[in-house]
Amino acid sequence: MKFLDINIIYEDHYIIVINKFINMKIHESFKFDKLTLMNFLLYNYPYLESLPRCGILHRLDKNTTGLLIVAKTFFSYNYLINQFKNKLIMRSYVAVVYGSFITGGIVIAPIVKCFKKNIFMNVVKEGDNAITSYRILKKFLYFTLIKLLLKTGKTHQIRVHMQHINHNILGDSLYDKFTINDFFDKNLKFILKIIKRQLLHANKLIIKHPYTNKYMMWNISLTDDFNDLLIKLELYDSYFSCVKY
Repeated sequence: MKFLDINIIYEDHYIIVINKFINMKIHESFKFDKLTLMNFLLYNYPYLESLPRCGILHRLDKNTTGLLIVAKTFFSYNYLINQFKNKLIMRSYVAVVYGSFITGGIVIAPIVKCFKKNIFMNVVKEGDNAITSYRILKKFLYFTLIKLLLKTGKTHQIRVHMQHINHNILGDSLYDKFTINDFFDKNLKFILKIIKRQLLHANKLIIKHPYTNKYMMWNISLTDDFNDLLIKLELYDSYFSCVKY
């Protein structure tokens, strides 16, 4: 596990804040992949074995990048879990989604695991309460860059909520029901085909520190592949505008 490259952006006696990279799994799946965050923690911090989930307080999907927090003591674990339960921790995300918005908004839609597909979540009236707010950062011709705030923390919440309002996250192989269709020209099709994962990034985290009781905030920049896609979309829009007029 020492060969797994983990980007730790903050650490003290109580917490670790990690900038998760693409394709990093949080824990082993049925495929028994050993290169996971949990195994990295067990190798480098053996005492974390005594904590629930080795101190990992929340999760990011395999292909979602950005900020993740780990507790190093029982005290800090319980303290931060309580903050999560009482919605006192602020987590914001950035995503590229299909379509255009007139304004920002909020999605209030209960989520439950689909019994036919173990990893698939769905919006069902009898599901667990889930709330996601969003606002527009930048509009493209066929897509929108948005910022999202989690009011709750359900599995795949952002991905499911964006699907629910027909603004699927670009590159989401599980929930993206859209395909690269004939409506797009060859230049845009080429741009979209190079996307290897969902364009979702956990960019900001605010917590109350378990020892100092002071608020701490971390911001992390977008990944190179995310920025590269934004540049390409902007260039495409500029090209399209020139051709149109």
